[in-house]
Amino acid sequence: MKALNPFLIHWLRRYNEVKEDCRRAGTADPTPQNVRTELADLFKVHVVTRPHINMVYDEYLPMPAYAAPVRIYHPRPGKPLPVLVYFHGGGMVAGGIGEYE
Repeated sequence: MKALNPFLIHWLRRYNEVKEDCRRAGTADPTPQNVRTELADLFKVHVVTRPHINMVYDEYLPMPAYAAPVRIYHPRPGKPLPVLVYFHGGGMVAGGIGEYE
């Protein structure tokens, strides 16, 4: 296993200290919304750059029961390229396209 970045080790220690302080004070509330917010904040702090993609747009695929949202990325519009399809497994409480993009 790769070693963690020292900055991330520091952040995780501090994060755990804050969570413990909240638990002792009776204010720790691990709701799905809190977990989502915490994960989004983690990404905002530690993921500071991402590659530029020339074309990004959201679409919906018609399904029998609902329209499934999809996000389409194309680094070179107008040029046929191979396709990668990522299927989210579902059932997860935290994270979303905004964080994993």
